[in-house]
Amino acid sequence: ETERLAAAAKAKDHPLIADAHRLAHKLVNSNRLPLPVSSYPRNFMFGWAARTFAISPRDRVAYLLMPKAGSSSVRASLGNDYGVPPRKGNPTAKGSLRDENRFEAYAPNATFGWQAEYYKFSFFTDPAAHFVASICEANKLKCAAAVRTQNLRVDGIIRHIERRGRHVAAAVRGNYSGDLDAHFAPQLLLLQAAGSAGLKLDFLARFGDASWNALRLDMVARGFRPPSRLPHQRARGYSKLTNNVFAAMQPEVRREVCGFVLEEYDAFEMPVGEDNVCWAERRGNAAAAGAPTRPAGTAAGAL
Repeated sequence: ETERLAAAAKAKDHPLIADAHRLAHKLVNSNRLPLPVSSYPRNFMFGWAARTFAISPRDRVAYLLMPKAGSSSVRASLGNDYGVPPRKGNPTAKGSLRDENRFEAYAPNATFGWQAEYYKFSFFTDPAAHFVASICEANKLKCAAAVRTQNLRVDGIIRHIERRGRHVAAAVRGNYSGDLDAHFAPQLLLLQAAGSAGLKLDFLARFGDASWNALRLDMVARGFRPPSRLPHQRARGYSKLTNNVFAAMQPEVRREVCGFVLEEYDAFEMPVGEDNVCWAERRGNAAAAGAPTRPAGTAAGAL
């Protein structure tokens, strides 16, 4: 109890914790999908990640799965610290949780009363980098090797990314009737889907060491056992790959992709500075509307 009270005193005025509480409320707890769920591709909303919690009933901890936003690291922590194992017989399959460690909001018999007793959290990452990484992941493109060697060879993947980018842009507007992998879904859309399904979060922040430490402090302050240090993070280098991919896109495709990417930056309250891949589109949109191209005091935001 002494440790909890000390943590509560520290957490009270912690800016990252305050922001994480506010974003959770704004983007999930009081948010909804702009269109009926049936308007979106089925796997966007019913894929392995969409509206699904990985849970530890023993420790009353629940993580809202978010592909390509630190989910491998978080899942490793759930296994190491809370004993949340994968499904027996298929231990390496992504998203393969045992039934007792998985809550799917769209299941016919889903009930939500348990949420009040759990600490529920999730993370997001840079929207532009997430877009590139998600397509690389779902289509087995050799992006990891490109990041590791910095031999980007954009031409080998750019046309595929452009095609998928147009599909995602159409799907966000409810104008795509094909099938799309859940990895492709913008993070904001998955959070809105969670809110629409009745899921709640206590903590939502950009993934990283600082936010992970803030999560741990907040959990102690609320009387929950915190996880240990962050197990690992995705290798750095996606920012350069993302810059190269967006620069190589045809202008009309980049405008379409930046349309939903910029919406995410705004929702996550992340600045869009001159070195951001969608800065030109933001500047063009502002100029067309007769608004300043850069609000006073807004810092340039790198990926």
